[in-house]
Amino acid sequence: MLPGLLWTLVTWTSSSLAESPGTLPGGAKVVYSGVGVTTFNRLTQNGEAVLRDREVRSRLDLYGSYGLTDRLQVSVSAPVVHSFVVDDPDELPCPNLLSAEGYCETYLTVGQGRLDARYGVLRDKIPLTIGVAADVDVWNRARRGQYNSAGSGRTMLEGLAVVGAGTDAGGWRLDGLLFGAFGYSLAPDATSADGRITVKAPGDTVRGSLELKGRRESLTFEVGGHYTQRLTGVDLDGQWVDDWFNSSLDRWNVLQYRGIAVSGKASLDLPNSSGLHLGVFRLVSVDNGASNTTDVSIGWHRYFAPRS
Repeated sequence: MLPGLLWTLVTWTSSSLAESPGTLPGGAKVVYSGVGVTTFNRLTQNGEAVLRDREVRSRLDLYGSYGLTDRLQVSVSAPVVHSFVVDDPDELPCPNLLSAEGYCETYLTVGQGRLDARYGVLRDKIPLTIGVAADVDVWNRARRGQYNSAGSGRTMLEGLAVVGAGTDAGGWRLDGLLFGAFGYSLAPDATSADGRITVKAPGDTVRGSLELKGRRESLTFEVGGHYTQRLTGVDLDGQWVDDWFNSSLDRWNVLQYRGIAVSGKASLDLPNSSGLHLGVFRLVSVDNGASNTTDVSIGWHRYFAPRS
């Protein structure tokens, strides 16, 4: 048994993309395309790491951003996802557990989409950007209870802020940023099998990141730390099995997930205002979730300057 809720965490803090405290100039555009793989086979349950069948999730990342004005930017992203489970005969849960629900079924789908609008409040020495976003994957609602679920199957509205500062030192350009967001879940309540517990599934979420970037000539290196927590829910324990696992497609959405992750990225400038990016993301501390989630990605971007 391994919760597919980590999909939301990985798409929010994807190793292929990074946050920015600024916005694009009016009329400028950025497009990004890349591939990535996420995998995990361990679950933290009652503080213990339990091996499970490995999920492998590959994806095509698609992202575009446009500067409506010199301070207002809109972005859209959506991955195309293929997931399958590598069945280990000595481990659960595949192929037989909840087989009537297609519990370990391979699939190809569009993953969680995101529409993002940001406004640059400050743009000088300490840039500050605020924004609103919607994360949507209602088309995956029927898969939300799978072992290798495509996402929560729900919609979340998010308010966010990014602040940054930088300096030059020893031939390097050094920049840091702090990111924070609150996500309001447009999800109905779910009720346990015996009717005792009712929770929003998934619950509202807070997340934050601290990222540091160093740039020299055509090379850029980034490292980051990320935190995500659902504000309501239940623990992943034996009572959860009785109350939720055997009776609800929201079995993963009701968990009060908490996770700390680290990320790194290396970028190389290419001709024609383009660049190549290699990223890695790893969960290092988890409650009520998969404890060894790893994501790697490689991608390419192109910047289009405003027309004069």
